[in-house]
Amino acid sequence: MAVIHLICIIEEMPVQRRIFKSQMSMANIRKRSNTWIADFKDRNGNRLCRTTKVRIIPKCNPYGKTFKQLEEETRREAQMRAEALEEYSKWGEKVSPEKLDILIRAELIKMPQHLESVEVFLDRFLQSRKRNSSLSFNSILRTQKAFERFLEFLGDKKSNPLVSVTKAVCDDFVSSELYRVSSRTVDRYRESLSCAFNRAVDEDIITKNPFRHVKIPKCGKDSSPRRAFTQDEIRKLISVLPEDWSDMVIACICLGGQRLGDIASLKWNQVDWPGRTISLTTQKTGRVMRDIPLIPALEELLRRRHQGMINEYIFPVQGEMYAQGKGSSLSGEFVSLLRAHGFVERKVVQKQGDRRTFSPLSFHSLRSSVVTFLHNQGVPPEMCREIVGHDSEEIQRIYYRPDEMERKLYMNELGKLL
Repeated sequence: MAVIHLICIIEEMPVQRRIFKSQMSMANIRKRSNTWIADFKDRNGNRLCRTTKVRIIPKCNPYGKTFKQLEEETRREAQMRAEALEEYSKWGEKVSPEKLDILIRAELIKMPQHLESVEVFLDRFLQSRKRNSSLSFNSILRTQKAFERFLEFLGDKKSNPLVSVTKAVCDDFVSSELYRVSSRTVDRYRESLSCAFNRAVDEDIITKNPFRHVKIPKCGKDSSPRRAFTQDEIRKLISVLPEDWSDMVIACICLGGQRLGDIASLKWNQVDWPGRTISLTTQKTGRVMRDIPLIPALEELLRRRHQGMINEYIFPVQGEMYAQGKGSSLSGEFVSLLRAHGFVERKVVQKQGDRRTFSPLSFHSLRSSVVTFLHNQGVPPEMCREIVGHDSEEIQRIYYRPDEMERKLYMNELGKLL
């Protein structure tokens, strides 16, 4: 009889004052304006009231439900959150993972740093990189690509806490990626991920960087041997390529063999017409190269293209493509032109996984051509580095490509020792 009497009392209460109680928990919910409020006691018996952030009647009703149906649905959601709040008030971060997930997703508590998932942390790190104005667009793209590959490798485990990433996990990731792409690309992935995990160490989320001692095994050569263009090949290249690409080759040579991205990204505001110079910041290293003199061939090219200027880029189509992150497409287009005009053999190459096969000639080969030409002209290494915009003292070891005639000449000279 007492139970029936209690039920009658509850039913007679005004709707706005009615308290709904869970059979499994001491947490209750009640209405305040259009929001469900959790009413419960903490471990010390203190009564607490907290918002569940659940609207009693949502703003949207796409399925045409009645107010009673909507209220019942929101009541159930609010009750789950109330019970989670109650448990959290008693046990803190020791609550069940299900309850913790409810509170974090509803933004009723902040994610404890040591429980931050791999996916959430990497996204937070990437956003901070995007806000860093000193980083190049390409640098951010490389970081984003590395994170995407790592998260895809983790699969469902990307929702696990960051501390779950061990060196063994990192080694497995590297091994799987080496099947897809070159060791150089995998090493870039490792660098980007290691940088992020260093931040996690600085923030005391983890104690050590699992990528720190990960080694990238040498898998042999990733591509066919690359070489530089000969002087005759450069002249032929300029004569047979479409105008935009022909002009980009000329600009590359005149600017000391700058990379494809740096040439494609050139803008008219980088040109100092009165001073007859041009300035640029390299995409790869961020090196600022100021007041590069406009040699006659480059000045003639710029004045001709300026007459047909249609946007901020000196090379409008290529500039827009590169700005949209389509640098690889540009590089591929150039190699396709080389094949079409007989500079590169057309041959079918077996691919391993998604690993790219490299052409012995590419736009980057023009950089090697410039270094080789400067070397043959007797230009001092220091001046060579200044012209090309390379900081490494090993520039000639990396980019110097003697042609076969030069090699034969030296071999003939060695014959005199016999």
